[in-house]
Amino acid sequence: MRGADVYQARVRRLVPWIALASLGCLDGHQPKARFTHRWMEAGGVRAIVAGGTDGRGGGEGPVLVYLHGFASLPEDQLPLRDGLDVPAGTRFVFPEGGLGVTLAEGPRRAWWLIDRPLRRRMRAGAIDALSHHRPPGLAAARVTTTRLLRAVERELGAPPERTVVAGFSQGAMLACDLALRSERPYAGLGVLSGTLLAESDWGPRMPRHPHMPVFVSHGRADPLLPYAMAERLAARLRAGGHPVRWYAHDAGHEMTEGTADAFSAFVYESLLAPSR
Repeated sequence: MRGADVYQARVRRLVPWIALASLGCLDGHQPKARFTHRWMEAGGVRAIVAGGTDGRGGGEGPVLVYLHGFASLPEDQLPLRDGLDVPAGTRFVFPEGGLGVTLAEGPRRAWWLIDRPLRRRMRAGAIDALSHHRPPGLAAARVTTTRLLRAVERELGAPPERTVVAGFSQGAMLACDLALRSERPYAGLGVLSGTLLAESDWGPRMPRHPHMPVFVSHGRADPLLPYAMAERLAARLRAGGHPVRWYAHDAGHEMTEGTADAFSAFVYESLLAPSR
């Protein structure tokens, strides 16, 4: 099973956990508005907008922008809208990768194409090559997604200080790149099953917003992105002054229920903090 397929299957398996979460809404927490959302477009990027006061991004609450992984879709992320415990009024934005890829199951989206020669080198043991890698499509994805983030701030009224930007796998790498290059710090950064890229570019930027909280999770049995590189990313971010919440699990390239619980707590605290 491909990494993207594993992730999507795991998200779908969170449905029982989501149902329990929806029964436990308390004052100050986001009530669930299932199956309600809309699409927005900015800078050539489409995105699903959900949550808020009307289930479609209404109101003035904070925002979680969550970037999908390689060969996935924004729609696949919608279970997170119902599963995460977030402050009341929180809006969700699930952008769509700019490149189309075709799998046996049908068309999917990506932020950039996989570098197959690099993958072969990693399989041969040269995992350190990953930290020096600059995906050819990263810069273009950054430009278009930055336009979308500006539209989110303009249309939803949530500046970076009231926005958590996060993602899974390839989306996590893009989220990290965006947060490290942002002129203002985000309320939080979530790196789920991501890795360290472009270390010579990212490294000098890590101390730029030293108090921005970061969530990093990774599977010890991840066959696609080495666990050691995620540890290295977390260590570099800590050295840059970021409060890093590290969550390790024994599974592979996927989101576990434990990951979802830990990430949910991180998002809640990060989005609540600016209003304190």
